[in-house]
Amino acid sequence: MRRLLTILMIFALILPTGMLSAAKNDQIKVYVDGKLLSFDVKPMETNGTTLVQYTNVFKALGMNSSWDQSTKTVTGYNDYVLMSLTIGEKSAMVNNKKVKLAQAARVVDGRTMVPLRFIGEVTGAKVVWDGANRKITITSAPARNELKSMMRGNRWNDSYTTVSKRETATLKSSSTSNKRLLSYNAVEWLSYTAYPSYYFNDEKLNKLIYKLEIKNGKQNDYLAAVGDLYGKLSNSFGEPYRDEVKFSSDKNYTEDTTRIATAVANSQAEIMISWQIGYTELTINATGDGNGNIMLQITIRNTK
Repeated sequence: MRRLLTILMIFALILPTGMLSAAKNDQIKVYVDGKLLSFDVKPMETNGTTLVQYTNVFKALGMNSSWDQSTKTVTGYNDYVLMSLTIGEKSAMVNNKKVKLAQAARVVDGRTMVPLRFIGEVTGAKVVWDGANRKITITSAPARNELKSMMRGNRWNDSYTTVSKRETATLKSSSTSNKRLLSYNAVEWLSYTAYPSYYFNDEKLNKLIYKLEIKNGKQNDYLAAVGDLYGKLSNSFGEPYRDEVKFSSDKNYTEDTTRIATAVANSQAEIMISWQIGYTELTINATGDGNGNIMLQITIRNTK
């Protein structure tokens, strides 16, 4: 035994330093907010992309996750991001938009592996690769509150009682049916006069609609408001996944804004612009009211 240990010690002394270093640093280490993550299956590098076990990374980034065995799809979500990756596909869905992947998700030793940089950056985190030490450092994105502000401090599944106590506007009307409703007088919302209504299903908040009042109330003023809201919401949530004017007939189509406004007011066209924000969908909707006027409202609903 002594002779074997002596041989091993001599071998270690003559082994090139680079070989020792490579052996020591071969495993990729992943840190999230200063904490070293552990994995059942070690992180692996494929053509410059590091793949890691999804459960550990999502949890470290404060995201919920689920696995659909029938479609081989992993989903991760928080209040602002909803992403899904399917095994073998080099694209992912992020907030209802298709995004290309450098490497597809795969299964290794019974564990689902996903591209780490993609996951980190989609959540808004900062991802840094230290090649010399084979270390990836991730710094979580700062906390956000835009959505909470949009919902006047409420959250999905809040009860009828909770919302009614929290809302500071003057109550206009309420319903005590199975699908409850709370409607309030005017509040200021994104610099507009708006009338909020909360909709409940089984006592749980699942939709909020703001009906907007536009000064002057001319048709083109409503289109200008749509453009202004588009810019404000894009600054907070990025480009929408849907942006369209739907006409009841092809004959009505024109790029002329005045004619578009007239078509909307006459119920011959409808403007719809939607953002997916995690499991929340936010939609600008402009339609006719049946009397030659335009109705403009913002609908915020829980899609989960």
